[in-house]
Amino acid sequence: MKSDKPHLPNRVLVLMTEVWGHEGGIQQVNRSLIRFFSNLMSCNQVTVLIMLDSQDVIDVALAGQSIPPHIKIYGYSANKTHFYLAILKFMLFHRPQLVYMAHIYLVAWGVLCKLLGIKYFFMAYGIDVWSPLSFLKRLGVRLADSAISISEHTKTKACNIEPVFQKLQVCYPGLNINTIIYHQERHQKLIQSFNNRKIILTVGRIDAGENYKGHAELLIAVQYLQFRHPDLLLVIVGRGSGLSQLQKQVVKMGIANLVDFAGFVPDDLLPSYYTLCDIFAMPSRGEGFGLVYLEAMAHRKPCIGSIFDAAGEIIVDGDTGFLVNPDNVPELIDRLNRLLDAPELRTQMGQAGRQRYETLFTEDKFHQRFLNIIYQIIED
Repeated sequence: MKSDKPHLPNRVLVLMTEVWGHEGGIQQVNRSLIRFFSNLMSCNQVTVLIMLDSQDVIDVALAGQSIPPHIKIYGYSANKTHFYLAILKFMLFHRPQLVYMAHIYLVAWGVLCKLLGIKYFFMAYGIDVWSPLSFLKRLGVRLADSAISISEHTKTKACNIEPVFQKLQVCYPGLNINTIIYHQERHQKLIQSFNNRKIILTVGRIDAGENYKGHAELLIAVQYLQFRHPDLLLVIVGRGSGLSQLQKQVVKMGIANLVDFAGFVPDDLLPSYYTLCDIFAMPSRGEGFGLVYLEAMAHRKPCIGSIFDAAGEIIVDGDTGFLVNPDNVPELIDRLNRLLDAPELRTQMGQAGRQRYETLFTEDKFHQRFLNIIYQIIED
C-alpha cells in the first residue's frame, strides 16, 4: 500500500548550541531530538553540529550506545570560528535538504539557507525569544519554513515583543521514562536520610540573575508550615550563582533544619528524589515550559506551579496539582497545607498527573508532533 506521507529528506543538518555539557531544559530537549534523528532511519545522512560540547564530552555520553551509521555528531568546544566554518562547509558542499536549528541564536543562518534553496526550521524555548531580535535574527525568523514553540505561553510572550513570531507552532516536549535509571544503594541511603519526613521537592537552577524559580516563596511557606507539620523538609535540587545567598537566607530565617540543599544531583539519583517526595513545587514566574513538572507527574506526584507561565499548560489546577500566584504566599501556603494534610489527595492528584503525562507528554508523543511538523515543511 502506498503511504500518504511524503518521503523524508535524505540529508539533514542539525545545529545545536549544547547537548551534554551542562544540565538544563534545552539540553534535555536536544538529547531527546538526538534520539529522534537517530531513529529517523529513512534518512541517508543526519549531521549534528554542536557548538559548545567538546568531542570528548560527546564520545563519553554516547559510549555504549548504539548510534546508527546514518547519524554523525561533532562538537566544537565553544570554538565559534570552527563551528561556523563547519556550518558553512556543510551547507555549501553537502547541500542538506533540511536544516533544523535548535536555538534562536542560530536562526540567522536561515538567510544562507534561503539563498541556497534549503528549507529550515527552528525552536523557541522561552527567555531566548522574550527580547527584541537583531535584524539578521528577525530576518531568519521571517524566512523560516516553519518554527516551533515549546508552549503557548512562550509563543504569546514572544509575539508581544516581535510580531514575526506569529508563525510559531506549539510542539510540547516529552519525557522518556524508559531511560530512568535508579542507583539502588544511593536510593536506600536517601530513604534513611529523609527519615520518613514529609518532603516538598523543587528542582531548578539557582542563578542570582534569574531569581524567578520560586525558591524565596517556598522558604517563607516552609517557615509558616513548620508549626503544623514539624516533620516537614524542603529539598532543593540545583546549583548556580545564587546558591550561597539562598543558603544564607535559610540560616537568617532560622529554618536550616527544614531545608536540604542537595546541589547537583546526577541522572541516576534524581529519580529517587521524585519517588521519595510527597509534593513537587516550583511556583516560578518564567518557565517557557517546565520539564520538571513532567518528571514529577511521571512519578505520580502532585505538582504546584504558577499562574504566570507555562505551568498551566501542564498542570490541571485542582486535578493534577495546583496553580498559584507566587506573589500571594498565603495561597501557596494553603495549597501546600492541603496536600500535606491529605495523603489520599496527593495520591489522587499524582495518579491524574501520571495519566496526563501518558496521554500528552511521553517522548513518543513529542517525536510524533515533531515529525508531523517536518512532514508539513516537506509538503509545503
